[in-house]
Amino acid sequence: LEDMVVESAPAWTYRHLAYGPEGQLENTLFGRRLRLGHAYTVTHSHAWYSIAPIEKYGQSHPEWYAELNGRRQPSYYMEHHGGQVCTTNPDVIELFAKAAIDFFNQQPQRDMFSISPNDGGGFCTCKACLALDPGTRADGKPLMSDRLITFYNAIAERVARVHPTKLLGAYAYSFYREPPQKVQPHPNLYLVHATNTAFHQGQGWPEEHAMEKQWRKGAKHLAKYDIYYSPDSSLNLIAPVTRHLVEKVRAESAAGLEGAYLYMGQSYEQLGAGHFLLARLLWDPKADATALAKRYYQALYGPASKPVQAYYDLLE
Repeated sequence: LEDMVVESAPAWTYRHLAYGPEGQLENTLFGRRLRLGHAYTVTHSHAWYSIAPIEKYGQSHPEWYAELNGRRQPSYYMEHHGGQVCTTNPDVIELFAKAAIDFFNQQPQRDMFSISPNDGGGFCTCKACLALDPGTRADGKPLMSDRLITFYNAIAERVARVHPTKLLGAYAYSFYREPPQKVQPHPNLYLVHATNTAFHQGQGWPEEHAMEKQWRKGAKHLAKYDIYYSPDSSLNLIAPVTRHLVEKVRAESAAGLEGAYLYMGQSYEQLGAGHFLLARLLWDPKADATALAKRYYQALYGPASKPVQAYYDLLE
């Protein structure tokens, strides 16, 4: 009987293919067949607007929000874009820590609480916040990872005293996607590196991978947020990136990434075998991608599989 026992476990413990033709793919029967999902609750979405809503605190505590052009800006632009908080304000740190602690007190079955910034720019330019930035990027924008990790750490330290096993989901994104230079992430941070590949057709991957390896040296938990298909950059046409995604998943697995939140196309056909390969490689990065792709096209297109696959290979 021992010879009949088969054990299998995913290399990536968080496997989420988002915005596909069936919505959140792992919630479908097909998603379950692809073994998508996660064994713990995950949340890392933009959250500052819900923790420190301007509608609630903007008038009474304008000092809690970003200083821009010498004035505090308790306001959003384009829904909940902007409206960032001042991350060096001690009252803001306490507000965020209390929100996380209250969340876990009320929902002890949950494993993670998001403390990620709002989408878009509008980050604070007060002296205290700027003092934490070690320099500027090539485009002249400040390197903000050190200030964000400092903020994340301060919250994590307070939450860990009450809930030592709980995690805080936190983006490493946009102006704060480069690894910090002076601070190390708290072990209870679940960092999610967002790079949005589709917007630049995969160019810059060597630099992106170097950043992730550097992040991984200091972070206990590191996951990936990526977009493999963008309607804008591909004109809604078929845009397979099979070889690129196979290379990325394997390299990121070797670097120690443990989770993935990856955008799909509006139809499976837009990425060819991409969604199928992603799901399988997130479970087993060493799986035979060539054989998997062939299996996918044969199962879906039958006698037409060879010319259809040749068409996708040509487009790629």
